[in-house]
Amino acid sequence: MEQSLSMQFVTMRAEAEAKAAHSKEIGVEHIFLGLLKIAEVTAEQLFNVPEFIAKQIDEDINKVAVPSKS
Repeated sequence: MEQSLSMQFVTMRAEAEAKAAHSKEIGVEHIFLGLLKIAEVTAEQLFNVPEFIAKQIDEDINKVAVPSKS
C-alpha cells in the first residue's frame, strides 16, 4: 500500500519512538506519538514539496491536530 507523505512521517516517527524505547515492534503507542508529533508542525517544517502537496499535508495534519482554545 502506498502511503501519503504524512503517513510516511508518522511511520518514521513511530519507528524512532519504538527504537528509543528499545522495542522490536512498533506498537499503537508509537503510532500515537507519531500522530502527536505531526499535529505540532506544518508541511513547510517537514518537507520541501510543492505548494499543492504542502496544502494536502497541512489538511492531513489538521485532521489530527487538537483545536486551539481561543
